[in-house]
Amino acid sequence: VNKIGANAFRDCKGLTSIVIPDSVTEIECGTFAGCSRLTSIVIPDSVINICGAKDYLGIHGAFFDCNELKSVTIGNSVRAIYRWAFFRCTNLTKINIPYSVEYVGDCAFYGCTKLQEETEEKILRLNEYAFSEYASEEYEYIY
Repeated sequence: VNKIGANAFRDCKGLTSIVIPDSVTEIECGTFAGCSRLTSIVIPDSVINICGAKDYLGIHGAFFDCNELKSVTIGNSVRAIYRWAFFRCTNLTKINIPYSVEYVGDCAFYGCTKLQEETEEKILRLNEYAFSEYASEEYEYIY
């Protein structure tokens, strides 16, 4: 398995944990969207991209609306976290973002109001509203 397909586990309300194999290089759009009981996830070093939403009407980000997700560990090979990837993960308090991440898309962590640990100073391209409901004037945004 080299990727987890779009919507593969979407709305699996009973899913509380998952081990992503080291062979996976991509987590596609909507893969875990709506898995409201998922509490933590470790994204292995093999993963390069975490997909976000394709458009505003269709597919959601990989972890969109994972309301009970509290912690995310991102592997050292992830280069991009795309639009809406962790949108409205309202209980997310901790995420480590390794130096390998060069891009975080708009609204990637929008609505993650309990997020305390960000490492956005490492990110080369940070889109507007990436980490909050409010745009920060501290960064140059890429559209």
